[in-house]
Amino acid sequence: MLLPILPVLYLPALAGTGFAERYAYLPTAGFCWLVAAVLSALAGCASSPRLARAILPAVVAALAIAEAAATVMRNPAWHDDGSLASKRGNDAAAIEECRRALALNPDSGEAYEQMGVSALRLGDIPEAVRDLEKAVGLDSQDKEALNRLGVVYARAGRREEAGRAFAEALALDPGFDKARRNLEHLSDLEKGNGK
Repeated sequence: MLLPILPVLYLPALAGTGFAERYAYLPTAGFCWLVAAVLSALAGCASSPRLARAILPAVVAALAIAEAAATVMRNPAWHDDGSLASKRGNDAAAIEECRRALALNPDSGEAYEQMGVSALRLGDIPEAVRDLEKAVGLDSQDKEALNRLGVVYARAGRREEAGRAFAEALALDPGFDKARRNLEHLSDLEKGNGK
């Protein structure tokens, strides 16, 4: 019964690839069998079979809900190979994956946005500005891209443009807290510099 999960018992050995998490999905079937065997054994040991029949579905439901929530939280990293590489901290690989995606779809605002985020993390501000400007040019309704462009403008010392980008993001979604906090922070910086 442990055979299906053997490949992932030592996940650090797979950590050198961007797809280590993907290797973990198939063996989870073996893990599920293991959990089912343990729950079945616990049900058999219970002093009251009636109590076991009542508790067992609740335990299984709680486990299923917990796993579903974990999957939903992790899904953004699986959006594409560029996002996955970036989430793993390999921004150079993320940029390469996005370039491959742009070769197939040159109008992908998402790819330009991911490249801009990765360029920013790598400290390449001019490249981040170019990529995020392109992303916003392709989709001016993307509040996240506008907010990120504002952050890059601020890092580049282009505060007026940063303020406009944050304001545009807020105009799209007045409840967008990240853009509001960034605009407030920018305002505080300008007050501190006597502007």
